[in-house]
Amino acid sequence: MTTSFEHVSVELRPGTVVCGRWHGNAYRIERVAGRGATATVYAAWGPMGRVALKVAADEACVLVEAVTLRDLEARGAALGPFLRDVDEADIGGRPVLFLALDWVEGVPLNRFSFGRRPEVAAAVLEQILDVLERLHAAGLVFGDLKPANVLVAPGSPPRAGVVDFGGVTPQGRLVRAHSELYDRAAWGAGGRTADPAYDLFAAALTFLAAVIGEARLAAFFNRKRSVAALCDIIRADSRLAPYRPVLEPALHGRWASAGAMRRALAAASDAGLSAVPPRDRLTAGLVGACAVAVAWFLLASAAWWERQ
Repeated sequence: MTTSFEHVSVELRPGTVVCGRWHGNAYRIERVAGRGATATVYAAWGPMGRVALKVAADEACVLVEAVTLRDLEARGAALGPFLRDVDEADIGGRPVLFLALDWVEGVPLNRFSFGRRPEVAAAVLEQILDVLERLHAAGLVFGDLKPANVLVAPGSPPRAGVVDFGGVTPQGRLVRAHSELYDRAAWGAGGRTADPAYDLFAAALTFLAAVIGEARLAAFFNRKRSVAALCDIIRADSRLAPYRPVLEPALHGRWASAGAMRRALAAASDAGLSAVPPRDRLTAGLVGACAVAVAWFLLASAAWWERQ
């Protein structure tokens, strides 16, 4: 396979057929599923059914992702969509690298509609932490964790998974890829060495962005980049009170593992009424009291009418 490691710009219209040069598989484009700095992802149909066809803009980064996915599968530690094909096709008069991956239903977390309810974001975060726990056990770090790289499908709880493994890095090295808003170093909370704490910091910010909104998080980032500022955001929002014992240690790099953070998050989520902000507990209590009062009134009224 010829790989030029150049940035290329491609745009494929629905109905276009992409034919692999080396393996001969043909893929019919359905629609654009997502765009990023390194590739455009299309929903497409091929010999293995519906796939996510990742057409490279930055061939070096996409090739790294292919190698990483193959390595994880070889170790028996596949954590994302399976890689079905790696090939190149003649697009715009030149060979362009593409990957065909299992199609995963869902939308990016930053576009998923859930009313910014913390309990829903917590259910998503638990699944993210499960993936990170297994990835870290394999000696790797995800690196570029952010809401755009988390796909969520509706459900109770919603189903979530991570995509875009191009930033996966062996522990101890500098992370291959990062997004500034979710980068530990950019917030002055540590370096960019690939260690589990790097991912857990980004996981906490992913949760925070899901609840308060990515635009609001970016506004804080532009004004004051510090862990103290992030802790102030958490303490100022009563909805986040139950999750403070989970988030703040992640921001300070104090969790021993993704598993430990996930178990603490599960405990906070399972706390029931104790995990509901005080104002909501008061509302729930008043509603409950009113319901009981109405019930007693109806019973008393029925008894009075029977005596008449």
